[in-house]
Amino acid sequence: MEILFVNGKGGVGKSTLCYLLSLALKEAGKSVFVKDLDPQQSLGQYFSEQEFTEDSAEFILVDSMPVINDPIVKEAITRADCLIVPCSPDPFSLAVTISSSEVVKNLMRADAKAFGVLNDVETGTNLSKAAPDILRENLHIPLLSVQIPHRQAIKRAAFDGWKGLDQDVREAVFKLALETIA
Repeated sequence: MEILFVNGKGGVGKSTLCYLLSLALKEAGKSVFVKDLDPQQSLGQYFSEQEFTEDSAEFILVDSMPVINDPIVKEAITRADCLIVPCSPDPFSLAVTISSSEVVKNLMRADAKAFGVLNDVETGTNLSKAAPDILRENLHIPLLSVQIPHRQAIKRAAFDGWKGLDQDVREAVFKLALETIA
């Protein structure tokens, strides 16, 4: 299964969620291969040596660059089995995510599935409370029920891996994995 993390906006968590989902799937005993389409290769440095190849892995996770109309990204959208469109709860991210979801819906294969997911959610803020309703009303794809919380542990996971995550984040990431691959 090829899972693409895509959004025309940078800073919404494409790389972070791709990394976290790879950790969760590996923790569950799945074989994972990670590809980084972003020229910055911010995620690619963590996966320069991988246990599985693209041909042998059960899951291929693809991190895309922060553009939606690039030919490489468009081709990746048409190839993916599942597309995750992350969104952080801020006005600029919401607007770009809504327009990105329309492109995804128009380009994805008929047998593929696509979801929006709220990322970096600070509990209790007005925008974090309003964002799910804004997305449910305007997103061109379903919004997953899971929300990934804002936590320092997520940043620490880049160094410590799965063990660096607190229980709440682990549960949210496992729920993301389950909702994605179901």
